[in-house]
Amino acid sequence: MENIQALRGIAALLVVGFHALVYYFAFPVEVPMPRWAFTGASGVDIFFVISGFVMVHVTRNRFGSVRGQARFLADRVARIYPYYWLATLPVVLTCLALPRLTSISLNGKVLFESLLLLPQSDFPLLRAGWTLIHEMYFYLAFSFFLWGKRERLWSKLCVWALLVGCASLLLPAKWLEIPWVHLVSNPLTLEFIGGCFLALVPWPKGFRQGSWLLLGGFVLLLPGTLSMPFPAMEPGCMRHLYLGLPSILIVAAALAMEQGGQTLHWAGFQRLGDASFQIYLWHLTVISAVSRFSMKLPIPNGLRLLLTIGCAVVFGYLVYLWIEKPMREWTRGLRGKSA
Repeated sequence: MENIQALRGIAALLVVGFHALVYYFAFPVEVPMPRWAFTGASGVDIFFVISGFVMVHVTRNRFGSVRGQARFLADRVARIYPYYWLATLPVVLTCLALPRLTSISLNGKVLFESLLLLPQSDFPLLRAGWTLIHEMYFYLAFSFFLWGKRERLWSKLCVWALLVGCASLLLPAKWLEIPWVHLVSNPLTLEFIGGCFLALVPWPKGFRQGSWLLLGGFVLLLPGTLSMPFPAMEPGCMRHLYLGLPSILIVAAALAMEQGGQTLHWAGFQRLGDASFQIYLWHLTVISAVSRFSMKLPIPNGLRLLLTIGCAVVFGYLVYLWIEKPMREWTRGLRGKSA
């Protein structure tokens, strides 16, 4: 799993770089954002594929019982919600104390749906939370597969993929405007299912071409970005093909490399992978704050961009080091005492 952890770090850097470039082109240079700059958005697609792989990997001994399903969902809730709520808190406080700094309209319905990661017609309060809405849906749907035998997972995943594909292609456009319908029919789910399939593949241990496959996957992201219709989240944009397929290839290559004894050697990638969730949760808040502050500094635009990216990564890593890691060790200790 070392390569998967390193890929998490790379995916986090891609997303941070993408959003930093959004601010860079919108404010300091005030020119339209070039299409190549959207390549970093593929970090989300890589995360989705990794999530599918990890879900099958961590539940390999939990099939066949409702208790296994309940434990799986409890683990996912404990893994996501506390840190997500913490990252959402500054957004809520800004909306209440400094409403002029944000265009968000805060009300009870938005707050309720955002905190519970329910499907919405717009972004949640923490904009990065839109991916977590998909993640929680993935987890909930996948948990029902744990009732049966693991050997039947192949067929269940195929049926799920077929239903998603048919729904995304055949449902009327008006139905897709309903948040819940849009969520369950979204073809981004196919990226998650693709990751699940990767966990079921018996990878050959003597495979030595994984590094070339990895390079090929990243190379394909650029033409995929340049070809994909925008905005990237609209129905019919085919993001799951333009960015999803290269992302599946990237994760598959990383797995093949590890089976062949090849690893993504730089330890920094793995450390960033450890902190990738916190980096992802906090990066938009940090980028927004640092961008506003750095506009007042007499520094070149390129340096301002690097400062923004660096602060987002460092802040997320510190949150992981000082908050997430101690909390996980504490809860692990509680589970040990309970057992």
